[in-house]
Amino acid sequence: CDPKRSCALNRDEGLTSAFIIAHETAHILGLSHDGDKKNGNDCNVEALEGSVMAPMVSATFSKFYWSQCSKREFRKNVGKWICLLNSPSGLGDIVLNATLQTSFTMDEQCRME
Repeated sequence: CDPKRSCALNRDEGLTSAFIIAHETAHILGLSHDGDKKNGNDCNVEALEGSVMAPMVSATFSKFYWSQCSKREFRKNVGKWICLLNSPSGLGDIVLNATLQTSFTMDEQCRME
C-alpha cells in the first residue's frame, strides 16, 4: 500500500498475462522474489521450480504455486494493507480524453502522469 508503488502496467498476451499479473500484484503488496536473500527470502529451490515469485515467471499451471517464503511474507504484511479497505479519493487521478476505441502504447502509458 505504498502510494509510490501502487500500480503495475501489464501487456495483454493472453493467458500467460495472468501469471505475470499475479507476480506483479504481489510486488505491489510488498512480496519479494523467491531466493532474494537481501530481503530475507531464502526460497531458492522454489524459485528454480517456478513459484509465483520466482525472478523469472515461467507461466505454467503445473509449476505455478506460492512458495513458503511468499506465504510467510503475505502473512507478515497482510495487516499493513489497510489501504485495500479505503475508498479511492479520486485526488490526483489522471483524466484522459479517450474513447473505448482509443489505445495507448506501453511507452505512452508509462509517460502518463
